[in-house]
Amino acid sequence: MPTVRIRYLGSLQRTLGRVEEEIEFTPGTTTQALLSLLADRHGETWKKCFLTPEDKVRPSVQLILNDTMIMKPAELERPLEESCQLCLVVGIYPLEGGEAEGILWG
Repeated sequence: MPTVRIRYLGSLQRTLGRVEEEIEFTPGTTTQALLSLLADRHGETWKKCFLTPEDKVRPSVQLILNDTMIMKPAELERPLEESCQLCLVVGIYPLEGGEAEGILWG
């Protein structure tokens, strides 16, 4: 079965009590489905870090899939590739230059 390595960066390591984890997924699983799986697996603390009450990605969250930042909603719906890596980081500041039009979380 294919796997994805999840890396938690910055303060998330302390908050979540882990640096990384590896998850098996079925072919066709999307990044959005993976985020839902992680929320179910890790509970409220994880969910509060990454998702709004409406289960949308928080504006402060940055997702980097295989060294490419996910910036549009459609990118969350692409199927994951075998042996991929997803890095998650929560920023505490807006992107330089203020509002970034067209970015997923805005």
